[in-house]
Amino acid sequence: KQDFIPDPDANFVVWLQNYRTQIAAVAATVGLTPADVTALGDDFTAVQTAINTLAAKKAEQQAAAADKQATRKAVEKRARALANRIKAHPN
Repeated sequence: KQDFIPDPDANFVVWLQNYRTQIAAVAATVGLTPADVTALGDDFTAVQTAINTLAAKKAEQQAAAADKQATRKAVEKRARALANRIKAHPN
């Protein structure tokens, strides 16, 4: 059985935005209160914020990984240079 709530997150946000708009338009007609409409709006904001936070953290992680890799490469180069100097030393 297929769920009516879509995946992935991008589709879910579009769906939830539309759902929120449609619910607001018919809330009283289907027995929902203004508090229900407000809660749905708050839920939309919360999920959108969480998705945006995750995207920012992923970008931050990618930048940190690239920085770590560049740092390691530079440190390895210096360590190899020292090892070569030691190997070439006459003692």
